[in-house]
Amino acid sequence: MDLHEGLFFTTREEEMVRIAIGIMVIGMARLASGAQIDNGIPHAPQVTLEESKGAVIEKTVPVGPIKVQVVWSKKTAQPVIAITIDDCYSGALLEKAHEVAIRNDVKFTFFPTGNAVSQYPKMWKEIYAFGHEIELHTQSHTQMTKMSEEGQYDAYRKNIETLRSVLGEAVTFSYVRPPCGSGVFGYEKSGCMPSYRRAVERLGIYNGVPIDIAMWSGDSLFIGGKQSSGEEVQRYFRTTLSPGMIYLYHTRKADVGQLEEMVQYAKSKGYRLVTLKELLVDT
Repeated sequence: MDLHEGLFFTTREEEMVRIAIGIMVIGMARLASGAQIDNGIPHAPQVTLEESKGAVIEKTVPVGPIKVQVVWSKKTAQPVIAITIDDCYSGALLEKAHEVAIRNDVKFTFFPTGNAVSQYPKMWKEIYAFGHEIELHTQSHTQMTKMSEEGQYDAYRKNIETLRSVLGEAVTFSYVRPPCGSGVFGYEKSGCMPSYRRAVERLGIYNGVPIDIAMWSGDSLFIGGKQSSGEEVQRYFRTTLSPGMIYLYHTRKADVGQLEEMVQYAKSKGYRLVTLKELLVDT
């Protein structure tokens, strides 16, 4: 017998049965948030950019009983935003971002690679204990468009395993974010989006709760065809600040160096800064 994903299976068919049962269980869990029943099989409701609890998402493509959602921002009139930080390779800049949050009493959402988590386990324990949200960005920042469905799934599964080894085995996750900047657009163009959705759907079974794809509505990494300066990052934030925005940043000096000023500016305008899950689910 082979050891696969922490459970014993004698055949590939047995694993697929387990996944099918898991999908049914997750489907029932999603009924509480408006899922519909079709011939006794749970289905997530069809959604548009204007629907799905106010979250702005791409219209879903059926991949089975559960439809993985692609979230871009939150449709809300409330002055609330989420700041998300990807990759997290630099321990010094990661610590600086955390210190900004402590001084200003705000929470961020981090999408670290598993390799980055392995480098700074103590820091990630502190970040998690403080109340920041931690989500998935693959084990080694793998370009999903060049991988099979199995490879896509495995890249995130290893990410979960690494995070659980540091934060605790009971920790679950709500979102994945595709690496390498191509995101959903590049995935659609390459033709790998159906397999990517299936991989994320299966990942929800392994995770124990459904997982969606978290994109962003504010990104200032490249401006004018080159990587942006700190001043450009600050200017972009101030000119785009609006309710429901999801901002994407990285652990680079131009981003982290502007965090405190951006947080204080948003607060001066009456905005609350919350985690991604708080923005999308609780607002």
